[in-house]
Amino acid sequence: MPVQLALSASLRPPGAALIAGVAAFSLAFGTLVAELFFSMHAGRGRAWASLANVLRAALLSALVIAICAVLLAYAGVSSLWPVYALSALSAAIALEFALRAVFSWFAPPHTRSGDASVPDSLVASLLRLRPSPLARFSAQMRNRYGIDLRQNWVLQSVARLLPAAIGTIAVCAWLLTGVVMLGPEQRAVYERFGAFVRTQDAGLLVAWPQPFETVLLIPGSARVLEQRISALDRDARASAVDPAAATDSSQPQPLPLGDASSWGFQSDGAAPDNAGPTLSDALAGSGYVLIGDNGGVQLSATLYYRVVDPYAYVLQKDRLDSALQRVVAAAVVEVTASRDLDAILVARPELLSTDQQMALKREQLRGDMAQAVQRHLNALAAAHAGLGIEVARMDVQAQFPAAAVDAFNSVLTSLQTADRNIADARTQAETIRQGAQQSADQVLQNAQATATGRVATAQAETTTILQLETPLDANSDPGLLARAYRDRIQQILSKAGRVTTIDPHDASSLVLQGKIQ
Repeated sequence: MPVQLALSASLRPPGAALIAGVAAFSLAFGTLVAELFFSMHAGRGRAWASLANVLRAALLSALVIAICAVLLAYAGVSSLWPVYALSALSAAIALEFALRAVFSWFAPPHTRSGDASVPDSLVASLLRLRPSPLARFSAQMRNRYGIDLRQNWVLQSVARLLPAAIGTIAVCAWLLTGVVMLGPEQRAVYERFGAFVRTQDAGLLVAWPQPFETVLLIPGSARVLEQRISALDRDARASAVDPAAATDSSQPQPLPLGDASSWGFQSDGAAPDNAGPTLSDALAGSGYVLIGDNGGVQLSATLYYRVVDPYAYVLQKDRLDSALQRVVAAAVVEVTASRDLDAILVARPELLSTDQQMALKREQLRGDMAQAVQRHLNALAAAHAGLGIEVARMDVQAQFPAAAVDAFNSVLTSLQTADRNIADARTQAETIRQGAQQSADQVLQNAQATATGRVATAQAETTTILQLETPLDANSDPGLLARAYRDRIQQILSKAGRVTTIDPHDASSLVLQGKIQ
């Protein structure tokens, strides 16, 4: 039983891949020994050379499989395209052998005797090392002119040191791939054989090159990244059938509020002649968010965030966009469901000056949505599925559905027209009031001036009488009244056309002539 457990444990990844890699390397070593043996004795016959070519193809296949297995065991990299290439190479060699066997049936008998009957593969022979141009040139110089370049110490030194120099340069270049200079807005996640080791901020990072260690560059903690939330957008197929917005706002079209078809819906049994394509419920409701007063609005949002957990960000980077789309959409639905239309956008402009609480709620909309998104991110982090980010801010724009824009514009235009008429009426009334006030002030001033003149005239005419009043009251001058009468009677009588005098003590009758009619 312990042997079975150990065997099953060793066959689990990455142990199975490691065992396959070791087996492939062992097979490659045995194949290499056999290929060298047959290549050394290729002069014995065509069969030896043909078998050496086939062994080279087998050696290449074993080496590639071993390397892929090691990468899968230590780096978790699944390289399938080399396996596909080897499969295509093996299939080509097998097909060539099959075609040669078929063609040999129709060949003359003398070509099928001895070494000529041994099949060979042209595809497999392509894996054979060809002499270098320098070696061919040296052989030609030695055969034609008797000059042996192999005896030149300069060429010998270059030929001896060149492979080492090229290998050293290649190794140094490979080692330098682990040296990374991080900018001020960058951070690095340092992994060793796929396991997290540490993170480093801006500066020089020195690590082992791949596949031993891997350096993943991510944005710095101070850098703010932007993500537009396309999950809130309306589907293009639904937008294509939405009613177009009015082009002339000065001439609003009346909207029949009692007709359901004016809002993009059709009642049962209604089939207008110009009806567009029928949309499903999910497609027709795309891009709309349900709010607390059973209404709907269209929202467009952009999320700005920072990376706070580098390793979690690296793990979730491939799924970050789709995760943010779902998280932000859920937060938007949660926040808008607790608000009515006035708390999201200005639906009734006439209440702007009176309802300050709604204005405050509209200003807090973006902050509430950002907090809701952060709560969802914290919940994911608590469930060990965090995205490694935090919300910096969130921009939200709200607008009416396309089917309700005409109605809102019509109502808004009516309100603006009413406000303008009220303002004109108030202006005209104020003008009339000011004109009446000016006329009243002018009449009052004229009356006051006339009264002042009359008072002055009366005072001037009564001055003599007022002067006689005091002595008469005191009875200080008994003859004053008689003197005044004698002084004034002549002036009075001089204004009369005719004067008739009578004796007051005469008892006879007096007939006075009246006015001639």
